[in-house]
Amino acid sequence: MKHIYLWVTLSFVWQITFAQNETFLKHGPYLMNPTTDKVSVLFQTQQRALSWIEVREENTENMKRFQSCKHGLKEAFNLYNTILLDSLKPDISYQYRVCSQSFVTFEPYKKVKNETQYTDWHTFTTLPVRKKEIKFCVLNDIHDNAELMEKLLNHTTYKESNFVVMNGDMSNLIEQEEQPYIIFDKATELFARQIPILYVRGNHETRGKYARVLHHYVDCSSGKYYGFLRTGNCAIIVLDSGDEDGDDAPAYVGTIAFDSYRSEQTQWLETIVKSKDFLEAEHRIVFAHIPPIGANSRCQAVLQTQREWIPILNRAGIDLLVCGHTHQLGFVPKKTPINDFPVVINAKNTIMEISVPPTGEMDYKIINENGEIVLRKH
Repeated sequence: MKHIYLWVTLSFVWQITFAQNETFLKHGPYLMNPTTDKVSVLFQTQQRALSWIEVREENTENMKRFQSCKHGLKEAFNLYNTILLDSLKPDISYQYRVCSQSFVTFEPYKKVKNETQYTDWHTFTTLPVRKKEIKFCVLNDIHDNAELMEKLLNHTTYKESNFVVMNGDMSNLIEQEEQPYIIFDKATELFARQIPILYVRGNHETRGKYARVLHHYVDCSSGKYYGFLRTGNCAIIVLDSGDEDGDDAPAYVGTIAFDSYRSEQTQWLETIVKSKDFLEAEHRIVFAHIPPIGANSRCQAVLQTQREWIPILNRAGIDLLVCGHTHQLGFVPKKTPINDFPVVINAKNTIMEISVPPTGEMDYKIINENGEIVLRKH
């Protein structure tokens, strides 16, 4: 009986300690935009602070400290944090913890800090360079419905994923400060402390009073919301469709410049598809929120990306373009020369699981909120 009381007491103390370890954070930590040697950690502190990340390889004691610095200044007296962990090794399990010191005084010539606070250690694994199976899930158009996101994820083996793709419109018009945390808090609870998010911006995340500070909640350490990832035998391109309308749309009264932004990506895309990493990959997948083909839309985003992106992708020999936006499940088969690759449009209430083997064909399936497979390729 004494052993039972001791176990209960220690368990209670551990729970209190864990809670105390996390109380200095308001949101996070969650991981975003993984590569074979990098990942970003995002979090928000309760008080303005100086924060950093301590990282060690699993089962070792040698720690390395990562901190965000810009233009000679360490990020300090701030709430929102994005800290890039770089120079990591591929396919290695790491442990990390958030460390933070709030300020008693933050004056030009007098700064007094409180004691350092720490989270518990969390574990993640960098993506592999070598040919190895890559598995991930794809969600989109959740529009702040965290309950639906959890329901869809529970129909998959998401805890075995290398990452989870959020393919746009996870938030719904960012009108309230911290609104993106509706989704990111649930993701943190379910997986994102250990399994990174690969983030793709949707058109709804370009709208609202706080759309211009999306970088507070989403990793933009590269300075762009589009990018390229090579892992295993798979090349992944992330494109940012922007908003639907042209720059001259009356509703925006001259506040957007997506036409030139999409053209900027066109030039970047031309370079990426000629790169060694892209050309040597056996499997090539592209993510974009708004479908250039299959959307039944004549909006500016569709017309421009049809004209500029599709010819490049046709020449590049991609295997699959994955989109969202329409809220309806859609599949556009390969139709040379219009689209020399298939297009999958994931619905708002479905989730996609993709498995990319080291050799042979990739597999994917789409599952609805009732757990039924509604589209499958294998």
